[in-house]
Amino acid sequence: MTDETRKITFICSKGDLDQVYPALIMGWAALGNGVDVTIFFTFWGWI
Repeated sequence: MTDETRKITFICSKGDLDQVYPALIMGWAALGNGVDVTIFFTFWGWI
């Protein structure tokens, strides 16, 4: 296995906490497994 750092990005595009919690929970789980996590918040935006 290579020494590359695994990375993941979550994009939250809703202003509702019900939509934000899944990204936060999955982000914490990924951090616990040594993954570099980025969460981008763009409330009420278009992707």
